[in-house]
Amino acid sequence: MKKVKAIYYLVKEGHYGLRIILELEDSEYLYFDSYKFLLKKNKKLKLITSEWTKLDYPDLEKDNIYIKEIKEDDTVAYFIRFSNNDILHIYEYVDGLEDWFLDFEIVSPKNKNYDEIITHMNETWVNIITW
Repeated sequence: MKKVKAIYYLVKEGHYGLRIILELEDSEYLYFDSYKFLLKKNKKLKLITSEWTKLDYPDLEKDNIYIKEIKEDDTVAYFIRFSNNDILHIYEYVDGLEDWFLDFEIVSPKNKNYDEIITHMNETWVNIITW
């Protein structure tokens, strides 16, 4: 299990423009490109540029947090559960013009919708592709 050092996100134009990078120990990166996860192990590749925004998630700095599991719900929602039981929830939504988009949130056991999100996690394990 690798410690998560930081989480970055980028929203590009288009319906499924959300990209997320979880920076792990030893210069490894877990990259989400709106429909699949890729694990990048090459230390020389610079994935994170000035376009990316670092997610303000203070628990990463004070705790030794790693990824416990990653699941998906029919490719419309993804769940990354961390060792502190917080969940990075990636989900689809429809805007007022009936366009589909992806968004995300960190949900902790203290949130009132946490139990509902857990029930949706009882779906499929995500395949991670090494790239």
